[in-house]
Amino acid sequence: MPEEVDVLIVGSGAAAVHAAKPILKAGRKVIMLEAGDQLSETPPEGNILSLIGNNQTFEKGFGGDVSAISGNRDTSPKLLTSLGREVATSANLYSKIDLENYKLYRAANLGGLSELWGAYTTAFGNEEITRLGFPVDEMRKAYAEIADEIGVSGLNDELGEFHGDWFNLEPPTNLSPHLKHVLKRYKKLLSSQDFALGVARNAVITLRKPLRQECNHCGLCLYGCSRKSIYSPTQTLQSLLDNPNFTLRTNTEVVDVVSKQEGGAFVTGKNKKIYAAKIVILAAGTINSTILSAKLLKLNSVCVDLINNPASALAFLLPRFVGRGLQDAEFALAQLAYTMPTRSRDESVTGSFYSASTIPMQYFAREMPFSRKAALKISRYLSSGLILSNLFLPGSFSKNRLSLNFSNSKKFAITGEWTKTAIEESNFQKHQLIKVMRSLGAYYIPKSFTLSTPGSDAHVAGTISINDSSSLTCTANCELKGKRDIYVVDGSVISSLPAKHLTFTIMANARRVGRHVVKM
Repeated sequence: MPEEVDVLIVGSGAAAVHAAKPILKAGRKVIMLEAGDQLSETPPEGNILSLIGNNQTFEKGFGGDVSAISGNRDTSPKLLTSLGREVATSANLYSKIDLENYKLYRAANLGGLSELWGAYTTAFGNEEITRLGFPVDEMRKAYAEIADEIGVSGLNDELGEFHGDWFNLEPPTNLSPHLKHVLKRYKKLLSSQDFALGVARNAVITLRKPLRQECNHCGLCLYGCSRKSIYSPTQTLQSLLDNPNFTLRTNTEVVDVVSKQEGGAFVTGKNKKIYAAKIVILAAGTINSTILSAKLLKLNSVCVDLINNPASALAFLLPRFVGRGLQDAEFALAQLAYTMPTRSRDESVTGSFYSASTIPMQYFAREMPFSRKAALKISRYLSSGLILSNLFLPGSFSKNRLSLNFSNSKKFAITGEWTKTAIEESNFQKHQLIKVMRSLGAYYIPKSFTLSTPGSDAHVAGTISINDSSSLTCTANCELKGKRDIYVVDGSVISSLPAKHLTFTIMANARRVGRHVVKM
């Protein structure tokens, strides 16, 4: 006999936990199904200097002298750590997807892919929310509520309106000396409508919270945060587990969702267990939720746009800071953020600046035309003056397709493409950024500019449309069209993507939908 449940949530990541919170608060019973389990990797303690000085710990993460680092230039350093590799390989249990010029990140672990997120926290503006088809007031309320819960550090500076200026902030994390110098020169020398620079917003606490310690700038952000200063969904999940109405089932991949005539659905796990849910919330990640939704709607085949933020990366050198060595107090996530208008001036591009000091030098040395030993030595010498930057275009510049075929062959595929327009826009913005940074005393490192493989940004969205005539559609409250009491709350329903990280928006929308479910 199926197990009956009020609300069943598929997934345990950022969308899942924030949808569950208002539902539990209303006294409803919730079962959450997660395909994987808890990660086995534990974050190192101490600081970046103690990590590098501890050969046993360092080799565990990267191999002797970080020789285990591999991958393309567009692979994020955090995905090369032992924690990153565990999250990436956890997704091997899912159905295979054929990839053509596309890099796909999925996760099957508690907390989902957000256990690896860069913690960058920016809200969509009013017009951007309206473009999604969501109620602005409800989203702004949800953003503010979640910001208070997870803790967001930053300032309402020149980028305050861009990031969102209506929710509370904690004091910002410290800037590395060379990035502090860049910001100081910007404030003194540069004032332009075509370039805005400010402190990055991160879901990192700088004031102590219950069960979490404030950031101590240990430099270990990429390896996991033992102090829990960086927010992760498992922190919210732990609070849900304290509620007697909440049940978590791990190692339970959902393979089928069949709608019931009276609303809700029968949900079947890979272990053959069946649940009879009055309300179902799909929060399994964009790709997984899209597959489950297409099966639910009995679509034999479907081909939809897969939106992302076309990304590129480049590096700068601030000569006056070269050779100063690694400090024991560093912050390894985004420290500064910038925006510039697109050539058409109807949208914005954005990016962040990072210190290179906490990233294993092999990441840079492998690109140098020297012996490995010499390249490592040169990289270490330069690291204190290196500035790493990324650049994100709006989702309107992306051109990717997700194809699902549920016939006997059961073939899933994603094709990615850098369009000529996107390449031209990225190159234009690269030259604009080089000019700005030169005026601030930082010089572009030749050949460091890289167009990342589509999907490398991990900002995957837009497979389910809002209120239109396509085959995969949902209402403004993210209820699948024609399927009563079945909702989707992850990146699938973010149908328009400005040049902004979308995890904070996914959390806010999931909270909004969770609150709507309670009223039903």
